Amino acid sequence: MTYTLDELKKIVSDGLDEVHNNISNKEKVVKYYKYLYKSQGCKCKIPNVDINNMFNKLKDDGIKKLEEIENRKFHLRDNVIPIRVKGVNIDNVNLTDELAMKLLKENENRISLFKIKPENWQEVVAEFFYRTPKRKMKRRKPRKKNTTAKKDTSIKNDENNEKKND
Repeated sequence: MTYTLDELKKIVSDGLDEVHNNISNKEKVVKYYKYLYKSQGCKCKIPNVDINNMFNKLKDDGIKKLEEIENRKFHLRDNVIPIRVKGVNIDNVNLTDELAMKLLKENENRISLFKIKPENWQEVVAEFFYRTPKRKMKRRKPRKKNTTAKKDTSIKNDENNEKKND
């Protein structure tokens, strides 16, 4: 199944009553929810409450999330096993352009994992990393000089030595 923004907008605009009345729309709500949130659904025991919660979540931020996915420059192939990077599985839902460019900077052969990419992807990646400011190292503040001067014990020692010599 392909997940499109137009279809999700139509389901949401039709409303919750239409979802409850149409089994096809109910199945689509479940599929979109599983796709966007990597979940089996809500943990409610009443199926209609599950559908209500899923529908409301899709209505509240599912459309925005799907818009972000569709507007990216990079999309993984459909048959690609999620890539594990630093303990996180990367797939089309949580992939960002920045993350895709980092993957490609580390290994250019990973370009074969993407079905949608800019034609000039090498330039895009190079420009991104050239343009991205590097974190500045924090300069350590110089240590404050000790304002309490040490007592000059050499003068006292000289006075003590003179008294002993007398």
